[in-house]
Amino acid sequence: MDNVVNQRFTLKRYWEVVLDTLEEYNVDEKAIGKIETLFVNALSTGRELNWGKVAEIVHNQQLIIKLMPVGNLITKNFRKK
Repeated sequence: MDNVVNQRFTLKRYWEVVLDTLEEYNVDEKAIGKIETLFVNALSTGRELNWGKVAEIVHNQQLIIKLMPVGNLITKNFRKK
């Protein structure tokens, strides 16, 4: 059972959800790269993701609302402590 849980709740799986959502909203590769950089910086510094900066990149409030739950899980559970 632990193995099943570990396979389902990994950073890679959560990031795939983020990517799928961005692609669903037709976010271009350049913007995805910028968002990925924001996630990497948040994780490596131990800080929360700056959703205001994500919003400046995608210009879509509905998309931000959809991304926030999984994005916050990523930054909460996988950031450097």
